Amino acid sequence: MKIMPYGSLLRAEKNSKTNERLLSVAPLNDNDWAIAVRGAQRYEECAKYFFGVDIDLGLWLGDKYIMYGTQDSFEVGGMYRGVRRWNIKPSGWRDVSLTDRDKEAGSFLTQASSFGIAWAYIMRSFVWELFFRTDAWRSSGRVSFFKDERSGQVDSILVGKGDESLNYDAIWWNKEIDPDWKMGEDYPFTGEGYVHFLKADRSYWYKDVFERQMDLSWSLGMDIEEWVDILFMKGMEL
Repeated sequence: MKIMPYGSLLRAEKNSKTNERLLSVAPLNDNDWAIAVRGAQRYEECAKYFFGVDIDLGLWLGDKYIMYGTQDSFEVGGMYRGVRRWNIKPSGWRDVSLTDRDKEAGSFLTQASSFGIAWAYIMRSFVWELFFRTDAWRSSGRVSFFKDERSGQVDSILVGKGDESLNYDAIWWNKEIDPDWKMGEDYPFTGEGYVHFLKADRSYWYKDVFERQMDLSWSLGMDIEEWVDILFMKGMEL
């Protein structure tokens, strides 16, 4: 893994200047930066150990992005995945992909409570791509690490339907969006979807548009290196 010069990913710089909804992410605090570096390093170490492949990608930080991918910032066709922060409540952290067409694309993940959870999703994406190419996964039709099973330490709620007052967990979600929200007021709205949260500590959560894609639920509360290790070990299971 190579740490690239600050602000040198030209595609991300271009999009940063044209999207008014993006918030600054730099400078990342020491903990978030360590998560990014340790996650990428462990991914490359595990790729070598389990697949015998040498991966040496670049880690870019700019004012409004942190991206991981092809080490040559001018290479046509390069794919970069990383994390942005959007001006939406309650946190705005989410994943993003960049391509050579100067377009951005997200995924089913629409928001995460922290940079660390969003980065855990990025690591899952890179590991998934390695396994999805294998004959074992393709022949079995496998598309996930945990077979769409939610972690037993995580619970989920549907939000954005307008009936949150009947659900204590959804009332908690409304307060996350707007701490001043009170019962009887209109519901704060961040779009319809599912919020998956760690039952022991609700500060760990993410929101997505699907109910069944549960791989990320296993990452909540987990160290980034342990998470990458588990993804590779689960991926090797038949």
